Amino acid sequence: MRETATCFTIAANGEHGRFYLTEGNEPDRRGGTTYWCVLVCHTTFGTVGHTWNSMGGPASWFLGKIGRDYAIGKLWGAQSQIFCGEKAVADIRRLIIDDRRQGEVSRDEARDRYDVLRDGIDSESHLGMLVEREDWLYESLLYGGHQIGKVDNPQALGFWQNLWPAFIAELTTQVEPCHA
Repeated sequence: MRETATCFTIAANGEHGRFYLTEGNEPDRRGGTTYWCVLVCHTTFGTVGHTWNSMGGPASWFLGKIGRDYAIGKLWGAQSQIFCGEKAVADIRRLIIDDRRQGEVSRDEARDRYDVLRDGIDSESHLGMLVEREDWLYESLLYGGHQIGKVDNPQALGFWQNLWPAFIAELTTQVEPCHA
């Protein structure tokens, strides 16, 4: 089994961080090789990390080809998206309009539902209270409503846009000669 640990100090676009990468490989039961890595990032965007147990190749190859949504989902987990009250109101209004267009509610019922949103929604707790109080909202969100009011975490997006490319460039520059 081979294991290496490397610390990358990355500074780009006015942001900075340290990326701690431990990677290794070991023989698998089929006679091949299993590659794994642990990545922990302490950056101006926060501290995140993930363990990949089976990557199909060295970390430089694997991490260099993963996409934004996959990387953010793994590194930020449940915090990859955050609540936005304005988006919650827009999402619920869209549901009301859809119900009205499909003839599931009358004009007056739609107006009553719109009025519930008059003061906006300022937190997930506030949304939860509305859901408990309004049967129609509970029923609307019961199936498929878990994304109501969710937006991509701006810290995660900043990390991806500002630091990830510099990290990958450093990682592939350092590792490629060893695997050439």
